[in-house]
Amino acid sequence: MLDAPVLHLRCEAGGTLSLAPGQPEGEAAAPASGPSPEALLAALRDLRITDGRIVVEDRALGLDWALRNLNLALGRPADDALRGAASVKLASGEETVPLRLAASLEDAPQRWHLDLSLPHLRPAALAHAAPALAPLGMLDAPASLTASETLTEDGQPLMPAPRCGPGRSGPILLALREPRPDQ
Repeated sequence: MLDAPVLHLRCEAGGTLSLAPGQPEGEAAAPASGPSPEALLAALRDLRITDGRIVVEDRALGLDWALRNLNLALGRPADDALRGAASVKLASGEETVPLRLAASLEDAPQRWHLDLSLPHLRPAALAHAAPALAPLGMLDAPASLTASETLTEDGQPLMPAPRCGPGRSGPILLALREPRPDQ
């Protein structure tokens, strides 16, 4: 069990991710030693994190953001499939968005099943927090988002989404509904 761990990351403009402060310019990272990530994942039986935090210096988006109040439970029940659930608050500037994630890893064939939920979201507020999200400023209404995906062993979607055009990831379906009284 880890209580209140903090991880600092840097996302470069080209998309590379490193532990902050990262490698000095022009200097190569030291080769990793010890067990492979696959071996560590296979040996994992139970991991719990309470009140963790991940701080990200995001040069690609031009802003700093954080995942706060990270609570994670990860383990292997009797069927030996790795299963986990996490809740966290995504924060950038004054904006905070709750996020929930559930995942499982099954063997033979190896597949990741992921479910993501953003139950309370105000897109226009996020647009103010990050210039790259400016188009969301047109949607000033409460929203929620849920997404599910199954990935193959090499990280590819099991059922690729239909494409709308070159480089596009597929359709987004919007369902308008009346807000619940508790919102």
